[in-house]
Amino acid sequence: MRKWYPYIEFMKIFAAICIVAMNISPFSKINFEFNMMFIQVVCKLAFPFFMMMISFYLFHSRYLSVDEIKKTYLSFIKGCVVSIVIYIIFIILNRYFIQSIITDQIFYILSFFPSVMIGFTLILILKTYFSQYISLIITIIFYIVGVIGNDYNVISLISINSFLIECLYHGIFFVPLLMMLATMIQEKYKKKWMFYLLFLISFFIMCLEVRYFHNSTVIQLNDMYFLLPIVMYFLFSLLACYQDNRCADFSNISFWIIMIHPLMLVNVIMIGNYLDCLPLIQNNFIQFISVLFYSIVFACIMNKQKLGCDTYEKCHV
Repeated sequence: MRKWYPYIEFMKIFAAICIVAMNISPFSKINFEFNMMFIQVVCKLAFPFFMMMISFYLFHSRYLSVDEIKKTYLSFIKGCVVSIVIYIIFIILNRYFIQSIITDQIFYILSFFPSVMIGFTLILILKTYFSQYISLIITIIFYIVGVIGNDYNVISLISINSFLIECLYHGIFFVPLLMMLATMIQEKYKKKWMFYLLFLISFFIMCLEVRYFHNSTVIQLNDMYFLLPIVMYFLFSLLACYQDNRCADFSNISFWIIMIHPLMLVNVIMIGNYLDCLPLIQNNFIQFISVLFYSIVFACIMNKQKLGCDTYEKCHV
């Protein structure tokens, strides 16, 4: 019988909203400190969640066949193609019509599928030649090296800003540990209260870590934090504790919200310029609500037409 995880499905939508927020910073002009913590702590959980979700549905309680591996790579390639097309359109519109959007975070969306593909390949190799715990130790070592190398000064020395290096860096040092942890989650564990407690404690400590490193003049972390894998493990374990015979499937909706929101951001600013509506141009919160609304509407239309990416496979048990 097919297993459904309603809390994981709802988390897909929340994670997609967080990715939209990362690109707009909706609270930056309301409270800068709150916006920084919201973006750097809450929203930073979004991409790791999707990485763990993909790994959880692909690897949990089963081994992948050759055909399933081929289909998975094909899904990653389809995701890359969709993101590249949208990114090219975004760059053209941004350059010739508004020339005002910072593209760093949107560039990170473009590198998501190649990074996950690299991490997925490493997990396949590790699971083939090593035991689960040896593989876990290897990915932990890689992650620690990645966190230390994530210092802005180190990154500038190795030209991490190039697209290829960005994908390799995240795919080798960041993705494998998160995907490996997802394969070790025991969704039948009954003590949900323990995961609630461990998640809250680890999340609070990670907040302190974020504050410390962002105020540090020695090392400043951007994408990776030492506590992030621990927080994500407890969070995903908690979400996986809840199962149902049937629930809503938000895979395609979350996929299209993430993919289309850069274009919706351009459209909102263009509408603001055309109507001379300053809130749509200068008010980040109103801009965020507008972009999110149009992205959700578009995602629901695409979902109704059953158009999307099948990367988010469901597990069959």
